[in-house]
Amino acid sequence: MVYRFFTNSIVFLRLPLGFFSIIFSLRERFIFSGWLIIGAVLLDIVIRIAKLDEKENEFEKEFHTLARFISFGITPVILVYKNFDQFHSPIVVSLFLYLLSSMVRFSRFDLYSDRTPHLKGLPVAVSAGFLAITVVVIKRYNINLNIGTTAILIMILSGLQLSSIKYPNFRNLRNKRIIKNKRIVLLFLIIGLVLLNILGKSLIWFLFLGYILVCPLLIKFNLFSKIEQKPR
Repeated sequence: MVYRFFTNSIVFLRLPLGFFSIIFSLRERFIFSGWLIIGAVLLDIVIRIAKLDEKENEFEKEFHTLARFISFGITPVILVYKNFDQFHSPIVVSLFLYLLSSMVRFSRFDLYSDRTPHLKGLPVAVSAGFLAITVVVIKRYNINLNIGTTAILIMILSGLQLSSIKYPNFRNLRNKRIIKNKRIVLLFLIIGLVLLNILGKSLIWFLFLGYILVCPLLIKFNLFSKIEQKPR
């Protein structure tokens, strides 16, 4: 009973993170709003790897799916839209397509995503995180958002969400085998520290971009399965 309350509380946190991100977007505190979305994304990854939502009943499953749609579907739309002072048709159309693709993906793929070794299409949480960290980096370095570039980026993410491109399913990763290989862990730590020293906060943007671009190649050439193999 206590364990179920604990796991449900952690899973539920995605909703308030999304809600307060919307509030801060409306108050034009875009950097903080973006970090809240990224926090929700990281929490979602932890939940799926640890399988904290594995024993959900039907009500909990529907409730948490709606919470994810708010945090990863609606919240990034508001964050991006509020960065523009005026109504711009390309931005509005692209954001609507993003919202629609997010809704379709949650409705179509969440039913059997846990049963497959890979996910078809870019996860909505990753799309939301990439949009959020893009806004954070742009605001951090005082870069102006270009209407055309932003609209194209959003439409690309929308298309990837509904594509057949394969991405890793965090729930089915054999992470324990990877952790046992100390050389792999040490290598990732060294690379991470070097990149953090060079790129600073922008490292998170490159991590999201790397997931979007590199993971499909790892799966296509069976490199991901080799990483998951038990070390000899």
